Amino acid sequence: MLFLMGSQSAFFGPVKYAILPQLLNDKELLAGNAWVEMGTFIAILLGTILGGLLVGVEHALLWIGIIVVLFRLGCCLT
Repeated sequence: MLFLMGSQSAFFGPVKYAILPQLLNDKELLAGNAWVEMGTFIAILLGTILGGLLVGVEHALLWIGIIVVLFRLGCCLT
């Protein structure tokens, strides 16, 4: 799973920056890049916090499985 997640990041990470010049004009590019960086940082931070909290919860594996499935379904629906 770690290898697959790393592969996904390696392939799709640069895409989020490569598409910005096509979607934004030159004056908006700096702000757009900042928003992408902020979103990535907040997602990593919230994932770390949520993972740390879930470890101590009773039936942690069940809750982790439910959350992973819900995130996956959310990604498929968007």
